[in-house]
Amino acid sequence: MEEIWGPNKWQLTYDGRMGNVKRGDGYRYRGRGPFMLTGRSNYHSYEGKLSRPFERNPDLVAEPRDGWLVAARYWADKGLNPFADRQDMREITRRINGAATDGPPSHFAQRMAIYSRLPADCTPVRPDPYRILTREERDTAEALEMERRSARRSGGWDKIGPEHLAHATQLKANLVERRKGIYRVAENEPNGWDVKRRRARYALLQQLTK
Repeated sequence: MEEIWGPNKWQLTYDGRMGNVKRGDGYRYRGRGPFMLTGRSNYHSYEGKLSRPFERNPDLVAEPRDGWLVAARYWADKGLNPFADRQDMREITRRINGAATDGPPSHFAQRMAIYSRLPADCTPVRPDPYRILTREERDTAEALEMERRSARRSGGWDKIGPEHLAHATQLKANLVERRKGIYRVAENEPNGWDVKRRRARYALLQQLTK
C-alpha cells in the first residue's frame, strides 16, 4: 500500500514532475494505495474528487479505506471496465501508469504470472456447516440431513417409507441427547461454555434438531 523509497533512479526524477513543486515533494507524494497514486497533482486531484484531505495528509491513501476509495475512483476515471472484461491487461497497465508493459519498472510479466494463478487460488470454498462438531456429532448430523433430503426429493416422509422416518427420528433424538449433554457439562464446569466450542456446538445442534 506504500511505495518502498530507495530512492532509485526513477524516484530521483519525482521532484519537479507530477506537480511536485517543493523540495521533498517527491518523497512526500510517493506512491500509495493499490494503484500507487503518485505526485502532488494527483493527490490534489483526488482530494477534490473525493472530498478527502489527501494533499494535506497523503498518508491517508496508504490506509485501506482511502486507498481503495481512490483506486475505485481511479478505475472509473480511466474507464477500465471494458478492458478488464476482455482481459486486455496491457491496455489496463498503460492507462494506469503510462508505462511500457515490457521491462522495468512495470514488472508486467511477473504480474501476469501471479494473475494466471488467481482462478485456482481464489476459487470459493464451500463453507462446512458441521466443522465445529465432533466426529460423532458430525456423522449423525450428516446422516439426518441425508434422510431429510431424501424426504424432500420424494415429496414427504410418507412417500419414502416408515423406516426412513424412524431412522431420522432416532438420529434427531441422538443429537438432542448430545445437545443436552453439552448443556449439562457446560453448566457444571467453570467457564464450561468457553471450551471445546461448546457454545457454538450447542447452538448448531439446537438448530439441527428443530
